[in-house]
Amino acid sequence: MRILLVDDDPAVRSALARLLTLRHEVRTASSYDEALAALDVDARIDVVVCDVVMPERTGLDVLATVRKRWPELVGRFLLITGGAISREIDSQLEAAAVPVLRKPFSFAELEAAIAVLIAS
Repeated sequence: MRILLVDDDPAVRSALARLLTLRHEVRTASSYDEALAALDVDARIDVVVCDVVMPERTGLDVLATVRKRWPELVGRFLLITGGAISREIDSQLEAAAVPVLRKPFSFAELEAAIAVLIAS
């Protein structure tokens, strides 16, 4: 399975990528622009795992662009977030209608969330 992992934190991105590559082919991106460039090069991604809070453009911005350009990926989009977010972002997450996994989470929880996306 091909996963695009988007997270601006190098330590988080590296740790998650290391774990995910045990079972999956993983491409990584550190920003909105890198995520879209990765999808432009290869839209045959099975799952997108994307951090919500990133500098400049958020994971919700990535999701909005995916909805327009690759609508088939919306049902395989997982947002991850590290807790302290504003009410506005929390409302946007609810409206996004995609699964959200809150940090800290275990690798088993991440794998389970990915499995649900693939099964649906």
